[in-house]
This record gives sequence, C-alpha cells and structure tokens, in this order.
Amino acid sequence: MRALAGVLLVLGVFPAGRARAATPEAWPPLEQALNGPLVQLESAKADLRRFELPGGKCPRFPVREAKAYRATVRFEPTRSLKMDVLIAKLPDGFETYGPIVAAAHDPAGKDFLDGCLMPKSGLSLVQVEQYLLAFPTVCSDIYPYRKSLPVVMAALQKFWGPRFAKKFIYAPCGTMFPRLVDVGEYLKDPKKAAAPH
Repeated sequence: MRALAGVLLVLGVFPAGRARAATPEAWPPLEQALNGPLVQLESAKADLRRFELPGGKCPRFPVREAKAYRATVRFEPTRSLKMDVLIAKLPDGFETYGPIVAAAHDPAGKDFLDGCLMPKSGLSLVQVEQYLLAFPTVCSDIYPYRKSLPVVMAALQKFWGPRFAKKFIYAPCGTMFPRLVDVGEYLKDPKKAAAPH
C-alpha cells in the first residue's frame, strides 16, 4: 500500500480526498474573515468593471477573475450598512498603489482633473499579496461608509495578521483623489488619519 501511495505521489495522482487537502486555497476565505458580531458576509455577483478607474490617466488593473460579496456592517449599536466588497486576483508581482498615485495630480492644482481620478462616489483599495480588495460606495452612504470601513479593515487585518497591507488607497465620496493612508494610523483614528494634509 505504501508503495502504491509513493507511485501516486510521484505521478501527481491522488485520491479525491487527498487532492483537496494538498491543494492550496485558491481564494482567501473572506467568509471566515468577515463573519462575526459586527460583520456578516454573503456572496454577490462579481462585476469586473468595478475595478476600472474613471480617470483616463489611471493604470488598468490586469484583473481576469474576481469575487464579490455584500457585507452587512454594524457600525453603531442600532445602525448598519450594506457594503460591497470585491476581491480580484492580480498577476504575481503586480503593484497597485504606485502607478495610481504616480498618475494622480495635486487636488489643489489646475490640472487635477487631467490625472488619475477615483470614482466621485467613492472607492477604497487594499492590496494584500496578489489580491486586490475594493470597497466601492455611493455618496448617500458617506457617513455609514466612513464608520463601517474601519470595522471591515480591522477584521481583515486580524484575519491576515502581519501579511496584511501596511497602506491602502482611501478615496471616499467627493474626493476623487487616490490618497495613500497608513492602515495602522487609520485604525487608531480613522477621522484623523484620513483627513487631507
């Protein structure tokens, strides 16, 4: 029996149960990361267009497949927000933040609208290894979004531990500017860390 198992191992043939155990997780189990007393997650339909930035100068993300979720985030004892959470796979070594920030122009400058812009309704982006997470919103949810995003970010940081991103792009409703924010500072004081400098 041991000899047969050795042959199967060399040939790359495994019984069905063993193959599942040996195969690495294809997608991070966000259902586990974002299911707790403050966040509940359910699957939604993925739309790759949600990863396209509106500014003509913005780089395009090489996204070929994505998953989408709808998170119910309780940000106050009696209030919650239905938040979209999208995750896409990127090619190994692809870096999201640098090209976006480099293509953006100073929001106080006259050529701001000619640079890379974020959606006016709001979008935040977090890259963790080869995965890009997007948190789009709408302006009618500006207050609950600002309160709910730190809850989701804290849950993701706890899930990924030291592998989680140190920075993320934060662009709530109306800013249109891809500002890079330190995750640790943001989670300590979201209002202060996200304030324009």
